[in-house]
Amino acid sequence: MINLTIINAFITKLFNDIQNWAYANNVVINAGGFTIGYSTYYFITGMLALTTPLFVLISNNISNLAKIIGLTKTGYIYLSIQLICDIIIKIVIWLSTILITFILLEYFLNNNILKLKTNIKEQEKKDFIIAKAKLETSNNESIIDNKKKIDIINHKDKIIGEEIVKKEEEMIEELAKNKEKKDYEKFLNSIL
Repeated sequence: MINLTIINAFITKLFNDIQNWAYANNVVINAGGFTIGYSTYYFITGMLALTTPLFVLISNNISNLAKIIGLTKTGYIYLSIQLICDIIIKIVIWLSTILITFILLEYFLNNNILKLKTNIKEQEKKDFIIAKAKLETSNNESIIDNKKKIDIINHKDKIIGEEIVKKEEEMIEELAKNKEKKDYEKFLNSIL
């Protein structure tokens, strides 16, 4: 009877710990995201593999055109053009992968199947707007102006950091003076 009670208590405790762990670490959400991402990866690579003959055909036509024009005899110029075309094709495939992934996950899975809409929380929306505004203003500034702003921010951060260190050192000194009182909780609360 005692063994059964201990086993039941252990199972209950283990289940409770697993439940808390799974909730705290978003295990189900992360597992679902991983599974969806993994299957989406193979679907998208399969779709891109279907378009590979199209890219091979375009590449062959460009090579034939280069032979007709006489670029193949130019050596380094032909190799440079071929390298640039390969890079452009890889960029197009990469951007296509991102676009297909977004369309599949957001429009098809999230909107149509799950009937959900991506929602940005209020604080994240403010951060998003600030990030967009910073990008717009930094794109309109020269590199020198941007460096000046970064230097000013770094200087302000240094001053703030020195003040924080100074306050912490003062608190430690005061704690050492008031050693008899042992007011550690107040000290910890003031730091935190």
